[in-house]
Amino acid sequence: AISAHGSSNFICLDDNNKPVFGTPSYDHPLTEDDHKLFYKAFGDPDELYVKTGTPNQSKALNWAKLLFYQKTKHPDQWKKVKYIVPLSVYIGSRLCGSTSSIASEHTQLHNHGYGVDTKGNFSSIIQKMGIENLSPLPKNLMIFWVV
Repeated sequence: AISAHGSSNFICLDDNNKPVFGTPSYDHPLTEDDHKLFYKAFGDPDELYVKTGTPNQSKALNWAKLLFYQKTKHPDQWKKVKYIVPLSVYIGSRLCGSTSSIASEHTQLHNHGYGVDTKGNFSSIIQKMGIENLSPLPKNLMIFWVV
């Protein structure tokens, strides 16, 4: 198992599984305007907390906010994104010598990132961003606390 850079880090890959842009750090200082733009697009933070279990956080410790930031700040590069995977999954695939086939597990999606709702489905944020098909994850996600 690989553990690196916290659970909210991801990497966006192109058709050749090459990084599209650098991996933003979870302590990247989003501006107040960045946060406002995110919540204007996706809804009230308290309502989103009820729907996803993800609290509002002041830094970028939320990968959906980071993805939205990348999408809005770098639209030309964003068009090249074909896959979004947790950074640890990408590093693991590189250490194994192959990025031609990358699989991901879903617990990273559940981790304070607005990735899923409390029923285990992709959240409305992921659907509104149109990125539910950019991750190598099953379409029917199970709720991570169910064993």
